[in-house]
Amino acid sequence: VQTAKEVRDRHSTYYCQDLKERKTDLKGARQKEALSEIEADIENMRIAWHWAVQHKKIELLAGSMDSLGYFHEWRGRYQEGEALFVASTGALVAVETAAGLRTRAKLLAWQSVFSNLVQAGGHAVELCQQGLRILQHDALVATDSRQEEAFILHQMGRAGHDYGRRKEALEKSLSISREIG
Repeated sequence: VQTAKEVRDRHSTYYCQDLKERKTDLKGARQKEALSEIEADIENMRIAWHWAVQHKKIELLAGSMDSLGYFHEWRGRYQEGEALFVASTGALVAVETAAGLRTRAKLLAWQSVFSNLVQAGGHAVELCQQGLRILQHDALVATDSRQEEAFILHQMGRAGHDYGRRKEALEKSLSISREIG
């Protein structure tokens, strides 16, 4: 007999894994279909995501956050996306593991995406700067965080009003992305 926690854990794992598997489709020829498929299950996916956040299931969050972020951005659900990532980032403040820090840094970048779309600018840059500071944490010294850094810099390059800083952030993001392939 399964407990309620075991059922919720399995539900969360299933739907977060489903989101992770859709990431490739979201960036490819099946984008429209993938968005529709996520739309059909979005309530289950949100419930699964919130459970993973509540129980600090870092691996599930790291694997599924991009699909959830792209879905909210590309469907124009900016306030929902912002609320989702604000709550998620806040819930992981005390997590100090390398994987947790990398995930929180990237969550801040996703939060910045929606902050930029909803509020246009300045706060989004601050969120990216917070994410970059997290990547400097001692727990990440022996960890390759270039993928998260490139993503954060890309988002920083999309935000704010200072063209020079935006260009510099995008160029650095591109350089890191090329380094890691």
